[in-house]
Amino acid sequence: MELLRTEDLCHVYGTGTPFEHKALNGISLSVQSGTLTGIIGHTGSGKSTLVSHFNGLLRPTSGKVFVEGEDIWAEPKKIRRFRFKVGLVFQFPEYQLFEDTVEKDISFGPKNMGLSDDEIAHRVREAASSVGLSEDILKKSPFELSGGQKRRVAIAGVIAMHPRVLILDEPAAGLDPRGRDEVFSFVESYLSSGENAVIVVSHSMDDVARIADRIVVMDHGGISLDGAPRDIFSDRATVESAGLRLPFVSRIMHRLCDNGYAADTKVCDISSAADAIIALKKEVR
Repeated sequence: MELLRTEDLCHVYGTGTPFEHKALNGISLSVQSGTLTGIIGHTGSGKSTLVSHFNGLLRPTSGKVFVEGEDIWAEPKKIRRFRFKVGLVFQFPEYQLFEDTVEKDISFGPKNMGLSDDEIAHRVREAASSVGLSEDILKKSPFELSGGQKRRVAIAGVIAMHPRVLILDEPAAGLDPRGRDEVFSFVESYLSSGENAVIVVSHSMDDVARIADRIVVMDHGGISLDGAPRDIFSDRATVESAGLRLPFVSRIMHRLCDNGYAADTKVCDISSAADAIIALKKEVR
């Protein structure tokens, strides 16, 4: 099912001023339920500008954005309701925690939805559990928690609004390997129902190669590549021309190919790479 769609989306900053800059240039894409889309690109490529249109934080200069088939700007006064359907978790969201307890922080969104106290309490506990936070943490100050726990509190605050599309901007930034694994484990769980979609904006090629089933490569406000990770990262020339570096595993496979080995450059995960290298060793013998 299609949850999100853009049609010829353009955005210009500073229109009519000496600083006018076209940040998006005719972006058309569709996001289906049950999918995890990774959006990658160098700094200034348009990634953050693009996702800020998905729930109406930015209004298109031209073009349209649809959520569950509805043009979100058809009635500007009703734009707020789409912000509950498309949840955006900014980079380092833990810095945006402000309440004196975890429970109050998570309940902030549901309260703004006008839900009953019972429904808010239910959603807070449901969201906390879904990101692996125990009930005893709810009464603690968010500022007493670890970096990974704070990140999960911030994500739970968005999840509590039951968005159909969850957007995570650099979700693993600044986290240690354990914290990164916890966040990605939650993402997999969130997608398990098949009813929702996740969009991850990241500078980490290794992370998106690991978790995404589709990757969109942004370059100078447009889309230069759109496809499965194995297809994207096998196109080394286009990825590097967009100012990006291939994932570590992909670099190994390409290097083997450069040195005359029949390596599969579509391989971009560690397990498959290990099997491919073992097979190559047997051929060499």
